[in-house]
Amino acid sequence: MTQLEGCSRKLVLWSIDPFETETKPKRAVQEELKTWLEKMAFEVQPVYVLGLSQADLSHEPQGNWLNRYIPLVKKMLTEYMEEMGISQVRKPKIIVEQSSFVSRYIDSLLQYAEESQAQWILVSSRGRSGLSRVVLGSFAESLILKSPVPVWVFGHGDPAQLSLNHLVFATDFSDESKKALNEVVQQARVLNSEIVLFHKIAFPQAMMTGSGLNPAPYMLVDEYLQDQRKWAEKTAEEWVGEVKAAGVLARYVMETGMRPISETILACAKENDAGLIAMASKSGPVAAAVIGSNAREVIRQSDCPVCVFGSGYFEKFRAIDCLT
Repeated sequence: MTQLEGCSRKLVLWSIDPFETETKPKRAVQEELKTWLEKMAFEVQPVYVLGLSQADLSHEPQGNWLNRYIPLVKKMLTEYMEEMGISQVRKPKIIVEQSSFVSRYIDSLLQYAEESQAQWILVSSRGRSGLSRVVLGSFAESLILKSPVPVWVFGHGDPAQLSLNHLVFATDFSDESKKALNEVVQQARVLNSEIVLFHKIAFPQAMMTGSGLNPAPYMLVDEYLQDQRKWAEKTAEEWVGEVKAAGVLARYVMETGMRPISETILACAKENDAGLIAMASKSGPVAAAVIGSNAREVIRQSDCPVCVFGSGYFEKFRAIDCLT
């Protein structure tokens, strides 16, 4: 591992808690991560947000306590990276936050991301054992929601191997999703990856319940599905054509049926041996404090990394649009 003081390579921040060994990515994910960093010419910097509350401090002066503790954490982060054999690593960054609130930790990390001009943030969600299987984790979820840069969340399983030859991009064909796809295309061109564009034709709740008592008539549902498929296939063909014009292999997969959207995304990734799932997750006014349920479920269950473009990412574009 080469520790760098700073260079012209684009920076990726990796938010690591070295004390949580269960969130460390498995071997196949580590190898895929190294491939991604090397091919994209990224350097990575491990970052730990050290939150302080009154309960954390001993009777001795805070300065003395921190002077001993911070070098220990830096040493642990350095060893963490060395064990995985990742090259082009910046020296660890410890961010001291005088708070016990997760929101403050997120703000401090994102402030540093802005100052250091980081292009991506890497983070682990909770593992699959016990109660943690159903918890994404407030830190990871809040980070995805607020981050102005894409967030790569590591998978939970222990696959035999992963390959970046195929990337699944799950889309609802919204404007936000198109912006996220443009970012993924840039990555796929360098990685020489094929993009599998995935779309699930979902049934509107009103159609499934009709007046609230009975399902809509079969013919109405069938007509809706035919219209939606025509529109979706036309849009998918246009998007795939644009991706191919950018020099990236692409095709699309269309899904219908009653299975949950998150389940179909995961199935598509497995069937296509995808090493990465990418998706936009935008929150509406009712759910402005949480990431989309589909993104959350995909992250919880995926064995491969999931790249999420959250609401904070799209705020950048809205700000630019307002200025212009």
